Amino acid sequence: MSQAGDISHGLSRRRIAVLYFEDASKGGTLAHVATGLTESLINRLSQVGELDVVSADGVAPYQRTKLTADSIARALGAGTIVRGSVEEDGDQLRVSARLVDGQSGVSLEPVSFHVPPSAVLNARDSLSGAVADLLRKQLGDEVRLREQRSATTNVQAWLLVQRVENSRKLAYNLTAESDVPGAMKALAEADSLAAQAALLDPKWTEPLIQRGWSAYQSAQLLTKNPRQALALIDTALAYATRAIAIDLRSADAFELRGTAGYERVRSELLVDQKAINGAIAAAESDLRQAVGINRRQASAWNALSLVEYGRYNVAESNNAARRAYEEDAYLRVAASVVYRLWATSYDMEQFTDAIHWCEVGQQRFPKDYRFARCQLYLMLTTAVKGDPKDAWRLVGEISRLTPKLQVEMNRREAEMIAAVVIGRAGLPDSADHVLKRARAGKDVDPNGELIGVETVARAQLGENDQALSLLERYLTNHPDHRDFTKANPWWWRELRKDPRFAKLAGVGS
Repeated sequence: MSQAGDISHGLSRRRIAVLYFEDASKGGTLAHVATGLTESLINRLSQVGELDVVSADGVAPYQRTKLTADSIARALGAGTIVRGSVEEDGDQLRVSARLVDGQSGVSLEPVSFHVPPSAVLNARDSLSGAVADLLRKQLGDEVRLREQRSATTNVQAWLLVQRVENSRKLAYNLTAESDVPGAMKALAEADSLAAQAALLDPKWTEPLIQRGWSAYQSAQLLTKNPRQALALIDTALAYATRAIAIDLRSADAFELRGTAGYERVRSELLVDQKAINGAIAAAESDLRQAVGINRRQASAWNALSLVEYGRYNVAESNNAARRAYEEDAYLRVAASVVYRLWATSYDMEQFTDAIHWCEVGQQRFPKDYRFARCQLYLMLTTAVKGDPKDAWRLVGEISRLTPKLQVEMNRREAEMIAAVVIGRAGLPDSADHVLKRARAGKDVDPNGELIGVETVARAQLGENDQALSLLERYLTNHPDHRDFTKANPWWWRELRKDPRFAKLAGVGS
């Protein structure tokens, strides 16, 4: 007989998935309480070293699913599922939870208790303790919940933060639907609620961190208004710094400050090179502090990977992305992690890995345009045979899957890469026509990024004169990008032989 916690049929009982609790109230008025209890339980169980707990974002896709528990367990690789509900029972709240065997889908043990609505924080603590007791019985050894740091004792503050997170999730969904005004309204509501929570408990860092993330999300929606975007990023940084002053061991606050700080560089909101270098160094320091405090902070590893990629430290970016994926393969940003694993493998000419990660992305995120894009870019390599028909199919896929706000830019970029496939198929005139047609003015491409894409395309087609002319234009507009050859160095292998390239890029031949 296997010991409790051993892997049986591929599922470890120590791998725990806490599904979002059901709001079983008559009027559906306890949704924010159910969500808050679920996420508190996930956070507390995650503090236990003996357990491997799926993140809240990992279980989020199954919040309203009709899938059976064993199907969800297989999808998440979890041997133990926790289900629960919250409902009104007279003038009390009744909280119920039960463990479900991930392999068979059979319910193992239930538990329930009552608390007054005013004592919802007691429900949080009671729920954590009750589930821990159930896990101790099932896993055969003692599972202790570690003391949670910086938790509020103010019920109203806690309830407000649950509403903040719901508003931010709504904004995320509205952004995906290209409803920018709706998303901005939801984020303004989130900020207002978090401000109220901060007043109720000034020593709790979570409201400040939530205000920071709301400002950060808002800034990302204002790409056409850089001054306003920069002001919002500065606001996010200020909230993060205030949270760190309250709790020097807050990984979440350091992650916010590092992520927001690097956004100023990523979105080209800074122009002075000294300021850019300082922002990059500060962002890296904050993110390394975050993962130093909590090595399982997958989202911070993901952000660190992005910083390293921007610095052209491709191997370091790949390592950080792997850590993010290993720590939480079901993170909401897992699509970004998988994409960066593809991109860094691609840059390092590890094409077998690049193909693997592109396929993983296609399978897990079929509606994400980036995993059609990676297929198209793989056609530039020696590992994948490019076919013009397949290239045009992928251009269509990218256009169909891209959010409306980005579709024109992404379609033109895809056409430029498809042009390489067309030219290599013996149709140079057609390739040239496609490249010229795909060019865009500032209304579509305000930062001139397509000039860089066409530079790559011309270089891959062996059209050195045109490639070098375009490169000169690109570097005139982006003088801080002269290290670009450190990313995708194999793209420039033939062009590097031309002495004009070394002069432009400032690198040896």
